Amino acid sequence: MKSDYTCLNIKTFDIEERADIIPVDKQLAKTISILNKKRYYTEMFSRARISKPFLIGAIIHDLVEEELLEINDDTKDKVKNIIKQSDYESTLIIFKEEYKFNNLPKGYKLIGKELSYNLSTLKDSEDIEIKTLLELDKEHNSSLNLLEEWANKLSNRE
Repeated sequence: MKSDYTCLNIKTFDIEERADIIPVDKQLAKTISILNKKRYYTEMFSRARISKPFLIGAIIHDLVEEELLEINDDTKDKVKNIIKQSDYESTLIIFKEEYKFNNLPKGYKLIGKELSYNLSTLKDSEDIEIKTLLELDKEHNSSLNLLEEWANKLSNRE
């Protein structure tokens, strides 16, 4: 796996070329390690951040509170669809090739080589209900734990 990153020495801040390391987000590192050791080779990966869904939820809440956005029976579905188009962050793993899995972690989808989980600001309800920061954080951590548990249960590829 080739990396486009380089390293800075933490003490001197000098650039150190290290072709033998792969920078990985700490919350994804164990899962990525497990997958690659089991020969489910990964090409790219990134972890969702809760800031974007939280910020969009806060903006929607403030617009409704200030009566600048009116949500009623005529506008509810349209507003909900607009929010859903851009209110999420994704945890994403792109594999080097297409692998077939018997099951996936709850909430994850596999399309081709891309395994993803979308963290959205909207609760799963008929109305427009916004998740709190605590709810987003809990869901995010749960999705990462489920991903790691799933990777641990996978059998090694031949």
